[in-house]
Amino acid sequence: MTVEIIEDARALAPLRVDWNALAGPLAAPMVTYDWIQACASASEEAARLAIVVVRDGATVRGVAPLAIGRRNGIPTLEFVGEPVCHVNEPCDFLYADDDAFIALMTAVAAIGLPLRLDRLPINSPTVSLLTRCRGYLATPPKVTRAPFLPVAGSWDQFVAAWPKSRRRSVKRALRAAQDHGPVACEIVAPTPETAEAHIRDFLRIEGSGWKGRAGTAACLNPHSERFWRSYCLALAADGALRVSTLRIGSVAVAVQLGAEVARRYWALKIGHDEHYEDASPGFLLTHETLRDTFARGLTGYEFMGEDMPWKQRWTERTHEFASVRLYPASLTGIAGLGANAVCYTVTRAGRFARRYARRRA
Repeated sequence: MTVEIIEDARALAPLRVDWNALAGPLAAPMVTYDWIQACASASEEAARLAIVVVRDGATVRGVAPLAIGRRNGIPTLEFVGEPVCHVNEPCDFLYADDDAFIALMTAVAAIGLPLRLDRLPINSPTVSLLTRCRGYLATPPKVTRAPFLPVAGSWDQFVAAWPKSRRRSVKRALRAAQDHGPVACEIVAPTPETAEAHIRDFLRIEGSGWKGRAGTAACLNPHSERFWRSYCLALAADGALRVSTLRIGSVAVAVQLGAEVARRYWALKIGHDEHYEDASPGFLLTHETLRDTFARGLTGYEFMGEDMPWKQRWTERTHEFASVRLYPASLTGIAGLGANAVCYTVTRAGRFARRYARRRA
């Protein structure tokens, strides 16, 4: 087998077919070529790409979509979407067999940097294979979750199983929205030519709310904005982009970017206008996209992101992910482990101090 480390996003183009063949037809979008290409293109000006490719002759047998960022001042290998785009979504290595994985990790180890892999699917073979890698110091994996809803039966059957409190919440939100004006929901599959206007609407609305104030809106990070624009345009070219808009009168009060991939709906990002907060526009828009998922005969609704209370209103089911930290037995690796330990200790001390202050107040 031969190994190549790609540092230029343009060099990924010839890998598209082999990459998606490794991912498989039912893969989550976050491991497909279009997602990784969008991350790489948006990141390469501010982070060094280190995308490891293993070939057997002309056939791609494995890929590790990595880039070099800095964590606590230490150069660190991470999934390519993390150092500057901060997409914070699950990812994974792709490989045809254990031999291809060993070749990938041999190349990764030769780089000699700490390895920070956030949100690997917990049932992925990668998690167990990584924990058996020699020459690394490992910390216990951190487990996170993301809600999802398996779609079975009809929409009416799904609604009939709701608790009364949820039905009341939907009716109350709809009445509050109707107090502002006529309510309508539009779900479209834009072409590449029409997608740009929808993306601009989403970025504007997301940036106007709490994410804008917190500094986490995509429009405030040029790398994140470039990623989402590039990925959504790639989805549109494949006919997979879905843009859902809730309007009150002529005003767009909530917009969701979604993808229809592998017979599931993926709720990529959502934003709403806080001037209509009393009408719970994000809640109503999620209701409508769920209804559409049933109507289209898809097999599931993926909420994406972290497990949050507003998502738990719709489902109790979650996927689990493991965040793995590996530190090579080198000066850089030991420095990374030490910096991580200091950061962890300071964070825990800060939480303790805040709890103590609240008790004293």
